[in-house]
Amino acid sequence: MLSYAYENFQNTQRFRNNVENRLYSVLTLYEQRYGKDWNIETEEAYLDNILLDGIENDQNLLYLVQYKQNTIGENQAGHDLSSYIQKDQVQNLPDGYSFLLYFDGEKTYIQKDGSLVDIYGAGGVYHSDFGNQWYVPGYKNEPYTSNSQKDFKVWLMVTENPVPYSYQNDWMMDIVNSQKNMRMVLSLLGAVVLIMAVLFIAYILLRKDKALFDRKLARFTGWFLFEVKLAAAVIAFIAAWSCITSMLYRVAGAEVVLLCACLWGLYLILTDMRYNKKFYAHNTVTWVVHKIFCFNKRYPVQRKMLLRAWQCAAAVAGVALIGLFFIAAFSGLSMLSFFFFILTLTGIAGIVYLFRRKYVQTVNDLGLLLNQIELIRSGVSEGHPLFLKSDADLCAAANSLNSIAEGIQQAVERQLKSERMKIELITNVSHDIKTPLTSIISYVELLKQEEGLPEHVLDYIRILDRKATRLKFMVQDVFDISKASTGNIELHMEQLDLVKLIKQTMAELEEPISNAPLVFKTAYPQQPAMIYADGQRLYRVFQNLVQNALQYSLEGSRVYVAVKLESGRAMVEVKNISKFEVPEGVDFSERFVRGDASRSDGGSGLGLSIARSFTEACGGAFAIRTEADLFTVQVSFPLLKIDPPHPVEVEPAEEAPQSPVHLPLPRGGEAGIRGLESLDYTDISVQEDGPKDYGAF
Repeated sequence: MLSYAYENFQNTQRFRNNVENRLYSVLTLYEQRYGKDWNIETEEAYLDNILLDGIENDQNLLYLVQYKQNTIGENQAGHDLSSYIQKDQVQNLPDGYSFLLYFDGEKTYIQKDGSLVDIYGAGGVYHSDFGNQWYVPGYKNEPYTSNSQKDFKVWLMVTENPVPYSYQNDWMMDIVNSQKNMRMVLSLLGAVVLIMAVLFIAYILLRKDKALFDRKLARFTGWFLFEVKLAAAVIAFIAAWSCITSMLYRVAGAEVVLLCACLWGLYLILTDMRYNKKFYAHNTVTWVVHKIFCFNKRYPVQRKMLLRAWQCAAAVAGVALIGLFFIAAFSGLSMLSFFFFILTLTGIAGIVYLFRRKYVQTVNDLGLLLNQIELIRSGVSEGHPLFLKSDADLCAAANSLNSIAEGIQQAVERQLKSERMKIELITNVSHDIKTPLTSIISYVELLKQEEGLPEHVLDYIRILDRKATRLKFMVQDVFDISKASTGNIELHMEQLDLVKLIKQTMAELEEPISNAPLVFKTAYPQQPAMIYADGQRLYRVFQNLVQNALQYSLEGSRVYVAVKLESGRAMVEVKNISKFEVPEGVDFSERFVRGDASRSDGGSGLGLSIARSFTEACGGAFAIRTEADLFTVQVSFPLLKIDPPHPVEVEPAEEAPQSPVHLPLPRGGEAGIRGLESLDYTDISVQEDGPKDYGAF
């Protein structure tokens, strides 16, 4: 391409082909008319059409055609072409002419730019693979076979610088103009390369700003439908290709402007494809579907789903009717009918797919919503809100559920904060009370040791001692609850037999039980109930439960204490009839909650709270159930699976005195051991006048 644009037009292949074609046309014309009468004027006009394209007085090409020494046609313009018959030497051509072709009836001779052209070469054989060979008569393998060729002589002389003589088709001017256009195109390409280099350097320096500009362009082009962008891309590509191909022959300013506009349009499309990842998704179908969904948003979910089903049915029916219409209209054309049939099926399948996708999304979202409700119910939804797509049918319900969960979490946090502050306050106050209380108790002990005090003073001292001791235990209970609530309680976990622990507790409290106007009924399983817990803390739990029954049971009623083994758990159940009316909706395991809120004497309201805190700290479950005046407390622990010991043979050793192993007791331990040793388990667990079914009273 580069050599074609800048070489002499007489050296181009197009010039060579045009000269060859005109020579063969002259020889073929006269061969067909050989032996007929000649009309000089008619033949000369015909030669003008062949050699000069019908252009009169064209001086770019001079020709002379002779037949049997007679001139048949000529356009010599005052020059005698018949004088140029030298075959082996250079001849002086007229000024302005640099090319001469002479055919003597057998061979062709060419002189160009003051030198002879070696046409046939050493072998005189024509090779079609050689693009630079002249295809003219005279080759050994391409002879001009007509006998009349020897009677013809043809001279063709071409100017060095052709000029236009007409607006008609001028083959020499076409070659010159095409070379000129080619040079202009190459210049434009060079300018484009230079501009691209400058733009590349600018891109390197300003790539951040360009990326921002491209994103803005992509945001702008993203508003257009995919079909519009596709049509614009096809039109821009075709227009650009047409401009490029036409500029190979003629360069016009309008074509250059149009080409730049097309290239800019293609750049916009490429930018859209780069930054809008799913540029194809914004099409007519999705736009219509989006409008339908926006219309449906105004209705509740249940009506929206029904409306969507009707819309799907209407769309399928509409596409089917349109498809049947076109199939019937083109029934005579089988290919078109088949095409519209396939198009109709595709449209129906697409509509059903869109409806099914939305339906499946709604079903999946409903499952997520139900799972989130279950998480909120179980209290583990903190930090896991449910987010659905903005176009989802259940998006509003999910947002409302998130708000509810957030409100519940905030309420729980406020409650926990309040509880912590309450515990801290009680702990601090109790700690502040403990120091002066110790002094009071010490001085009371000193007063009790004084002799000779009046009787009424001794009564005062006894009351003061009793109240101070009660306050001491209450402060200690508050400390224990605070430790259990904050998780700072110290535990000594070990394997325990729950049955033995209950029996030991009952033996420890034998004196207050026997003095109370109540009847205690106990039931224990025959096998041991091994659990893993802190024995000292559990002793305190069961001690508080029995003391609570002693204090609040109806006089003359029965108290049932039973140990049950159910579903892999060991459960202690204490039942009693309350002497006061049991209010509904009251959590008796809360701190400072008493059975009779109107009474200020008696218990502190911390017994059941301590029992629940210690039970849960040891890994057990604590539950309270009330039915009318029936008050039931259940404490359960998972049973340990312990294999029975296998006998092991050991060497005999000297016997050592055995000391009995006792469970640790917080206070009154020795009395409890003595009571346990003298206790008959059968008499305590089963009484003749009591019922053996502890499921009902």
